[in-house]
Amino acid sequence: MADYKFTGFTNAMASQINENFSNGIKCNNRQNNTTNTTVVDQRICQGWGFIQGDGASDNLSEAVTFPITFDSAPIVIISSIGQIGGTPSAIGDFDVVSGVYAQCYIITTTGFRAAILTRDNTALSNSQWFGYSWIAIGTKI
Repeated sequence: MADYKFTGFTNAMASQINENFSNGIKCNNRQNNTTNTTVVDQRICQGWGFIQGDGASDNLSEAVTFPITFDSAPIVIISSIGQIGGTPSAIGDFDVVSGVYAQCYIITTTGFRAAILTRDNTALSNSQWFGYSWIAIGTKI
């Protein structure tokens, strides 16, 4: 398979991301329920984290704080990214597909709660760390 490189595009995108890093990435289209709207000063922030199992619970959660404070609660998308049998140091460390899923709740202008849950109600092993990634899209004036 050919290896394609988009160096000019990649450098331009990296420059734009670096320029907007402290305030997130800008976008202006949003749908609230079924109504399409245009809003100004939306930002996109993203991150990843992990929760160690405790050997007893089938669901565990932790608080996540956004790198910025949004003007109102943003849209948050979360996904499970696998698991590993030791403390991860990078998003690429999760090397096992896990039978868990991730959810977010209590979304505020400053953060949300990230939860890892098992699909079959079994305990999350205390020898495993379960990863998740997230994206938040909201208004920041």
